[in-house]
This record gives sequence, C-alpha cells and structure tokens, in this order.
Amino acid sequence: MKDSKYRSNGKLLYRRFMLFLFPSVIAAVSVALSEFVDGIMVSNLAGDEGLAIVTLGSPVMYLISAFYMLLGSGGAIVYSTRMGEMKKDEAARAFLCAVFSAVLIGSLTCLIAIIFRGPITTLLSAGSGYDDELSGYLVYLFLSIPVVTAFVTFLMFLPSFGRPNLASAGILLANVINLTLDYVFIRILGLGIKGAALATLTGYIIAAIVITIIILCGKRKTEFPKISKDMLRFWAKDFKTLLPRGLPTAVGQMGFVILTMYCNNVAGKYGGNLGISILALCIQTQSIVSIVISGGCDSVVPIIALLSGQNDNNGVKLVVRKVAAFIGISVTALMLIFIIKPDWICNMYGTEDEAVRDGFYSAIRIFALYYPLRSLVVLYRDVINALGREKFSLLVSLQDGFVGIIFFSLILCSAYGLDGLWITYPVNALFTAAMIFVIVVIIKKRSKKKLLGIFMLPQEDADNLLNLEFMDENDSISEVSSLVEEFCSERDVKTGTAMKAGLLAEEMAVYTRAQKTDYPYINILIHMTDENIRMEFRSIGPGFQPGTAASEEEEMSLTLIKKLSASVEYEYAIGMNITRIMLQK
Repeated sequence: MKDSKYRSNGKLLYRRFMLFLFPSVIAAVSVALSEFVDGIMVSNLAGDEGLAIVTLGSPVMYLISAFYMLLGSGGAIVYSTRMGEMKKDEAARAFLCAVFSAVLIGSLTCLIAIIFRGPITTLLSAGSGYDDELSGYLVYLFLSIPVVTAFVTFLMFLPSFGRPNLASAGILLANVINLTLDYVFIRILGLGIKGAALATLTGYIIAAIVITIIILCGKRKTEFPKISKDMLRFWAKDFKTLLPRGLPTAVGQMGFVILTMYCNNVAGKYGGNLGISILALCIQTQSIVSIVISGGCDSVVPIIALLSGQNDNNGVKLVVRKVAAFIGISVTALMLIFIIKPDWICNMYGTEDEAVRDGFYSAIRIFALYYPLRSLVVLYRDVINALGREKFSLLVSLQDGFVGIIFFSLILCSAYGLDGLWITYPVNALFTAAMIFVIVVIIKKRSKKKLLGIFMLPQEDADNLLNLEFMDENDSISEVSSLVEEFCSERDVKTGTAMKAGLLAEEMAVYTRAQKTDYPYINILIHMTDENIRMEFRSIGPGFQPGTAASEEEEMSLTLIKKLSASVEYEYAIGMNITRIMLQK
C-alpha cells in the first residue's frame, strides 16, 4: 500500500508537546526565581536573622512540595493513562481522589503541626536561639500547608485538561503576589519575618481565587471530568493506585533535602566554611539546570501517560526523542557555560571572597560534568513512571536522589577529601545509568513478551497497525479514506467492512474539520485484531462531543458514523479531541 505521503511523522503530537513545553518551563523558572528573589528580599527586609529563620523553616516548604508532587503528579499520570484507555469515570475518580486527599492530608498535617508547634520549633531551631521568632513564622507556614498542597495539586491536573498555560499562570501569579506582599507585610506593616510566611499564605489564596474566576468566567471552557460524591466510595482504592505513581517525584524532592543536609556536613567536615560556600554555589547551578529538566519532564509526562493508555508506542517514542533532544542540548550547553565561564555565577550571587571563587572554579569543572547524563536519568525516571513501571522509577529516584551520592561520597571523600564530593556526582550519574541498563536487560530476558528499547515498550504488530496524519482538506480526506479501505482489504477484511472503515474515516474527518480545530491536521490510528477494527481519531482544539450537530452536513456525518460503527467513544484530554470508533470485522 502506497501510503508514505500520509504516514504519521508526529506533527500533531509535536505540536502538542511544544504547546506544553513553554508553559512548563515558565512555571519552573517562576519557582526558581521566586526562591532566589524571595531569599534576597527577605534578607534585605528582615536582615540576616530573617533569612536564617526562613532557612530553618524550609523543611516545612519541602514537605508541602512533597505532598503536591505525590498527589498531583501521581494523580495526573493516573488520570491521563485512564483517559487514554477510554475509562473516563475512573479518570474522574483519580482527579477527585487526588484533590480530596490534598485537602484532607494538608488539613490534618496543619492541625497536627499547630498542636505540636513547640516541639517542632525546638527541632527545627537546632539550638540557633531563634525559637520565639521561628515559632511565630511557623504558624502562618503551617496554615499554608492545606492551601498550597490543594491548589498546586489541582494545577498539576490542568495540563491533562488541556490548559497548561493556566497551570503555569497559577504558579507564576502565586509567586509574584508572594514577592509583592513580602515588602508590604515586612516593611510597610512591620510584621517582621512572620510577614514572609503570611505573604506565602495570602499569595496562594489570591492566586487560587483568580484562577477559579478565570475558569468559571473565562472565554475558553475548561473540560473538567464529571465527578460525583459516589466516587468517594473508591477513595481508598484510587489512593493506592496513585500513591506509587507519585512516589518517584516526591521521593526525589525529599531526597534533595536529605542530600543537601548531608552534603553540607561533608563539605564542612573536609573544607570548613569554605567548603560549605563552594557547595552552595554548586547547588545554585543545579537549580538553574533543574529549570530545563523540570520544564521538559513536566511537559511530556501527561502526554506519554495518555499515549501509553492508547497503546501508541510510536507516539511515545516520538515525544521522548523530542524532549530528550531539548533537555540534552540545553543542559549540555549550560554545562559548557559553567565550565568555561564560572565567574558569572559568583558575580550573580555577589561572591567576592577570592578563596571561595577559586575553589568554585575548580569544583564546578568536575561537578558540572554530571548534568547531561543526570538530566537524561531524571527524564528516564519520569517516562517509565508514566509508562506504568513505578517500582523501577522509584528505584532510580532513590539511587539518583541521595542513596548513590551518600555511598560514593563516603568512599571518594576518604580518598580525595573535599574534591571527592565533587567527583561523587558524575560518578553516581554514570553508575545510575549503568544500573538502569543492567536492570533493563534483566527485565527483557525474564519477560514473556518481547520488549523493545530502553523503555521496554511491548512489540507492536506493525502489519496490523496503520498510523496516518493529514490536513483536513477534501483531497487529503478522500485519499486517506481510500488508504484505510485498501489497508483493510489487504488483510482479508470483507469488502463491505473495508468500505465501511474507509467511509468512517472520511465522515469522521469531515465532522472533525467542521469543529474548527486549532491545528489543521488530523491523526488516525488504526489497530486491527482478529475480531474488530479500532479506529482512533485525534485533533487539537476546543472540546467537542460527537453526538451533536450544528449543520446539515455534520448531521449527515454523525448519522453515518453511528450507523456504520459498533460503538463510538469520545474524550478530551491534554487539549486533544480523541474519538474511538469500533468496527466489527
């Protein structure tokens, strides 16, 4: 069959990926800049004592981020996967479970933290003498736990609803308001360091209100899943499902906290205050690199989860190649900049001590070598999690997050002193990559099914799979209809059934075009089994529902589609209209 002209080359998926990438990077940038600028503002407004109190209270913010990564990331993956499987009710349950759990866990944690504020303050204060000031600061920080956890968990679902820009706007708005209110509460109202925590709480409350108004009153409709109170009966079951999918990213976040505390001790042991200062600069470069990694990974996870649910392995590979190229090239460029021109980092953070600068110049030329490989390890972790291998993903997260660094630093620092700490990072990245390769080989050998590539995708029956992509023009639609009919005929499908398949392709394409999509391409994915023909149509644009017609032409198309098919299912996910038509052979 001569169908090379319309063989899918991923235009539609690439378009979807690019629409997700920019908002994800912007969200990552806003978080990174907020942390950086917030520290500078608090230091200037409340002095070194205020900055010290914020630092002492930072484990609470890390706990909050672990909560929303656990629930938001895990829930969004489960949601997208179930939507790909056309299980809309189960997808809605995943959304309800995640948001309800965020409110419940956040509220309970807040209540417990306030009740035991005294012991928690003593623990976090660590003998610093800031107990009274820290206690007042923690009150507002504790009150932020349910607000931030629930709001960010909700935002993490918006890309799956086709609104990545709105999710990015929510994060950006919360951080901008937070920074603005820092000045208002600390300087103008004279609340001291308590004002910084109150600014965080107020910023997220205002951002949540604004995003809610935009969703309810905005011109563009947000396609929410249909939920009901009865779905809460499945809360425990759904929570057990999303928990393992959220653990890899949550463990990665908490691992960063553990690792920072551990490496500070190691740097202090082998280099004193000088070693700690050098490590701090190295960690700042890691924050810059994480913008690219987080932006890239966050943009593709919901897409990959959806494609996995649709068994579209070619789509998975295409999207992964695109994001891997983006992350790999960007991170390698950053690595080279850090190595060639490390002085700009020192200048940006106002580091003037020559000993610190010289030490950093030497350290970063070793430390930065781990960025390219490590970035791909993190991408691999998130991709296999989206593909349903959450246990393997968790293992990679533990090894990459802190287990490997602690293990190798004990050996290398004993041999090379402080330099051993910088060497540890690239060594651990190499070891983690080697570990992944070995485990993949073992899984492939033990699997009864043939698994392909590093991501272990199941082998497809390529002979019974047709993936076409075409512009919504009359000539293209007509030619694709003929190709679908020819594809079916060549596989011994009855002539009448093959004609039905071709006609269905044509009528569904005509109906899709009439919905005024945002992108003039339509994707048809056809899976043929012994019993039926499954046809999946994808297009980018506002949601529509095959069942209603606005014109006589649409009505005719719908009538034919319903008459010729055994079943028609529709869903709207990640900003794509997806219609699945089943045809009995």
